[in-house]
Amino acid sequence: MIADFATSDPRTAGLARAVGATVNYVTGGAIVPLIKYGTGNTEWATVPQGGGATPTTSDPRTAGRAGPVGSLAMYVTGSVGLVLRKYGTTSTDWATVPVIAPGGGPSLIDGDKGDITVTASGATWTIDAGVVTTTKMGGDVTAVGKALLDDATAADQRTTLGLVAIAASGSAADLVAGTVATARLGTGTASATTFLRGDQTWATPAGGGSVRTAATIALGADPKPDHRSIVVDAGVSGVSKVTVSWGSLADTDENSPDMDPLVFAAIPGAGSFVVLASSTSPVSGAVKISYTVE
Repeated sequence: MIADFATSDPRTAGLARAVGATVNYVTGGAIVPLIKYGTGNTEWATVPQGGGATPTTSDPRTAGRAGPVGSLAMYVTGSVGLVLRKYGTTSTDWATVPVIAPGGGPSLIDGDKGDITVTASGATWTIDAGVVTTTKMGGDVTAVGKALLDDATAADQRTTLGLVAIAASGSAADLVAGTVATARLGTGTASATTFLRGDQTWATPAGGGSVRTAATIALGADPKPDHRSIVVDAGVSGVSKVTVSWGSLADTDENSPDMDPLVFAAIPGAGSFVVLASSTSPVSGAVKISYTVE
């Protein structure tokens, strides 16, 4: 097929020819082969240089086209040209081949290539959504890393990592809204007379573990040798051992110097204990004491 020459670009200036006709557009010392793909005078398309391919506006892959195995054909559809090669003896045995553009490397025709869509004359390749899965990732990504990527929620990711949420929301920041239960801090029983050891065990301090607490008891206004008074302490139970001593925690005796020292006994109960105070002579008023609970 011998093409005419034109110095005006038929794609913009227009040129009346039959569909399938070819023309060489000469511009600036270069020749651009064009083929008529439609009835409009400006419906011309560039013919990729496919090594002697014969242009046609009918797709040989479906319409069929005779030719020896290995021969080339240029199928022009709309403004796009595809170079095809005959790979079998059947008339429809045609397949697309890469096109070598003049002065450049291989170019790819725009269109949907399956998992990738090519646009901008082969310059932009867009991977379809959902195509790249964790199985497509290389060996540098561990199995755990892939599992984290396809986890739907943060809770799922904690499960993958073997973590347990420390708060209902899974955020440690939420701890500002409350306190950590003593049972979560260590084993044993937490109370006013125990402390949390470094091995996360609630234990009684050495030396009896008792902590002295100051209190004041009222003996009443009527002097008498024996008195009963109640001291409230949430750390006391019915099985506690309560020891009551004369005087408060101060280094000096804060009780009246004229008062005879008292002898104390304690009867523990739930959240309080009864102090039994006895003296060799009648006493009254307020008395400062200290006590320990074990």
